[in-house]
Amino acid sequence: MKKILAVFLALLFLLSFNTYADGGNIYISDIKVFIDYIWVPSYNLDGYSAVLVRDLEDYGFDIDWNGDTRTVKITHDPDKKVSPHAPQYYPPHEVGMIRFGTYPSDIKVYFEGRYVPSVNIGGRCAVKLRDINILNTLGYDDQKKEAYIFYGKAPLSGKDSEYINTFYEIMAEIVRGDYERIRIEAMLISGEYDKKLMSDVKEYTDSLKELMDKYKDYTEPAAFSESSMELWWAAVNSRYATCTMYEMGENLKNGSDNPDLFMYMQQYKEDSAYQRDNAMAILATEIKPKEPEMPIDIEDDAED
Repeated sequence: MKKILAVFLALLFLLSFNTYADGGNIYISDIKVFIDYIWVPSYNLDGYSAVLVRDLEDYGFDIDWNGDTRTVKITHDPDKKVSPHAPQYYPPHEVGMIRFGTYPSDIKVYFEGRYVPSVNIGGRCAVKLRDINILNTLGYDDQKKEAYIFYGKAPLSGKDSEYINTFYEIMAEIVRGDYERIRIEAMLISGEYDKKLMSDVKEYTDSLKELMDKYKDYTEPAAFSESSMELWWAAVNSRYATCTMYEMGENLKNGSDNPDLFMYMQQYKEDSAYQRDNAMAILATEIKPKEPEMPIDIEDDAED
């Protein structure tokens, strides 16, 4: 049923695509967006962080589409399983570049019963974080370049908060591995050895190894042991995949070839992708939900 809904929503958003731009732009951003401590793919919409409506379905929200009224209703479900997927890495020199323009959409979006404006970006419906900030929990960390918003999780502090920071420091390097491997693959296709590129990739693998060595000595809070282990293996396989691609690059320089290396790299890459997404899914279950607020007994207060 979920797959059918996803396909239907995708078709819907494509049908809502217009050829008249509203003047807005989507820029490449280096700001990480978190919903209930889980990293969510995001966009810079004219200076504001935005997320795709259909992505929210994987982050604890129910999406209800009504074709007759062309409306989408989004509601938070605290019991829904979170199925996150790691955002894409962009190198520093690409930050601020325009990815594509935005277009008006005739789809009406309601978030927890409240109408929120939306835009069409490449056939997909997006909403700004500030417009879905119904609980006034939206916050920013300018130094870390992070935006976060909470709907059902309790605030973390102390060792728990430290673990979240450590978790995403490593996760960010794992995600970067995809970018570095694509660069090497492009070099291999061109057939021309790029010394500078290979130096950059070597720097990346050394940086990831250094993080992993520090992580070996790190003791995470007991409540986060499962996500910590899954994150570790995601990092291991990401580094294996990138080192294997690096070896393929060196073979290009030396004029040698080992066809098995690509097969090994592909397996390491797939394992890492699964493990990193699973690590975030496990993390979502490890973070305790916010305690429900106790209702105030107005009559008793009045009698007192």
